[in-house]
Amino acid sequence: MHGSSADSRVQRPLRHVSGTRLGGGSREGSQYVVPQPEYPTRADLVDDLLTGAILRGELAPGERLTTAELADRFAVSATPLREAIQRLAGRGLVDLEPQKGARVAPASVVDAQEVFEARLLIEPHALEQSIRHTDDIHRGVIDRSFEWLSEVVESEGAALPSIAEAFHRFHMALLLRCPSTWLRHTNETLAVHAYRYISYLGPLAETNHDLLAGEREVLKAAHDGQGAEAAAALRRELRRSMRALIAALG
Repeated sequence: MHGSSADSRVQRPLRHVSGTRLGGGSREGSQYVVPQPEYPTRADLVDDLLTGAILRGELAPGERLTTAELADRFAVSATPLREAIQRLAGRGLVDLEPQKGARVAPASVVDAQEVFEARLLIEPHALEQSIRHTDDIHRGVIDRSFEWLSEVVESEGAALPSIAEAFHRFHMALLLRCPSTWLRHTNETLAVHAYRYISYLGPLAETNHDLLAGEREVLKAAHDGQGAEAAAALRRELRRSMRALIAALG
């Protein structure tokens, strides 16, 4: 966990495409290589570890977050852990209760529906903006994210959290060229909460539904530079996912 570089920053594997910057990559032959981000501080590292544990359902809704237990689990001191918990509280993943400490944010049908309704207002618009500014490098990132999504969905016995993460990564890749920082940031927050619900509270789709059908429509329209068509396809897919999730939670 401790790096040997001069600045002691911790290298991490690429988890969320949304955290990368397309301009900072390199090329190996004809393939674009997305750079691996780093953790500037221990709090950043713990933030990612704790967020992942919540999104995968390893820490359940309403579960109390005990500093001593988590510090031992992640092999870190209490100081960066407390800072990370404060950050997650700001993103709505953790609830801070006076005199009671911190707990994983509870889950509810109402909250899940509100998350998807807000995504429907923001994500399609952000996608249109992203497609207007797309280029070959961006399309390459989208293609590789979709390839990974396909591999995960079609693999036998894939865990639901892994499938949810693959969908999340593909959707965030689509928006990488959106020029609005506010749109990207707001949508990322909403998408993370949707990822959380899908990971451990319900199925991604109805039985026998082709999980990739709607995503293929979005991908094709994005490749063709058709922003309005891609946004329409995304709205259909988000509505379908919301109906399936609400049915499962209800």
